[in-house]
This record gives sequence, structure tokens and C-alpha cells, in this order.
Amino acid sequence: MSKLSGKTSKINQSYSTDEESVVSLERTIYFIPDNVPSNQIVFSAVKNICGTFDDVLVYLESGKVDKIIFHPLTNSHTRRQIVQWAKIFNPSIQEQITTHFPSKSCGSNQVA
Repeated sequence: MSKLSGKTSKINQSYSTDEESVVSLERTIYFIPDNVPSNQIVFSAVKNICGTFDDVLVYLESGKVDKIIFHPLTNSHTRRQIVQWAKIFNPSIQEQITTHFPSKSCGSNQVA
């Protein structure tokens, strides 16, 4: 019985951590590098899309960014550079790399 309750508390702790990291979509930016194939179309519902480092800086300078979601094709050097600057503007900024980026290939209904 104690093993079961231990697992439950771990799940609850993990869940509460995820709850604390919820960020408004208005305060989230999406970084899509130039090397993303042109046949991928970003869903029109996505806002705050950046394609260059300068685009990211414009959003960061506004002070309205709490999270940056990186496209999986973003190279590690670019990602580190952006995160380093982002932490200057907002030390508690969150970064995320996701394989479920909000885009789709032309002629496909699956999320890339």
C-alpha cells in the first residue's frame, strides 16, 4: 500500500509542477528557423511567430514574453543564443523544443 501512495504523490508532485509552468499563448513566441521546408504551413491560429534572432529581440524588448517554443529544426547554437538573451530580459523565461510543433505539411492532416 505504501508503494502505491508513493507513486501517487510523485504523480501529484509532477502534476503541480506542470501547473505552475502554464503560460498564456499571448506571452509565448514560436521560433521557426529559415531551414524549415517551405512546404510546411504554420497553422493560422498561431501568433507571435519569429524567424530570425532580430524578430525574437523585438518581442523580448516588449517585455511580454514568458516562453519560447523552438521548432525541432532549430540548431543548438541559435537556440542557446536566443535563450541567453531571453534570460537577460526575463530571467524566469521558459524554453521548449517540441516535436509537435504547430505546423503541417501540405496535403496532410497530421501535426508535424
